[in-house]
Amino acid sequence: MKNIITLTIPTLFACLMIILPSCISTKRQNVKNKFPIKEIIINRELRPDDEPDFSIENASIKDSTFIILVNYPGGKGFYNFDLVFNGLYQKSLPLQVNLFLKHDIENETRKKLISRELKFNISKLKRENYKTIIIKLYSYPEELIFNY
Repeated sequence: MKNIITLTIPTLFACLMIILPSCISTKRQNVKNKFPIKEIIINRELRPDDEPDFSIENASIKDSTFIILVNYPGGKGFYNFDLVFNGLYQKSLPLQVNLFLKHDIENETRKKLISRELKFNISKLKRENYKTIIIKLYSYPEELIFNY
């Protein structure tokens, strides 16, 4: 009897660890990136939102591709993220730029937390006679280094 109990308890625990996560609904949806790499928008008129309706989980640069992992309330409907640069380089060595994400939504139900990987081509930021740019992304605490 003692052997059955010691064998049964770990087996039940293992089964619960496998079954329980599938029963709990977190309403978080990871969406695989099905979209092409977008071009950065250069526009001096656009400004970042004071209180974005998304959070930036992570940001990185690979070659000339800026990769941003965002979380935002969504669901059914149309969404669009653009990476915006105001066209101004801060005079420093290395050069520095400020970028921000612009989030446009249309008919979003906002019932789920969506995680999405966004990719942008940032080669338009390159300047002749420079090899490095420090990128400051609005509402993201870390500076990123773009070496080219």
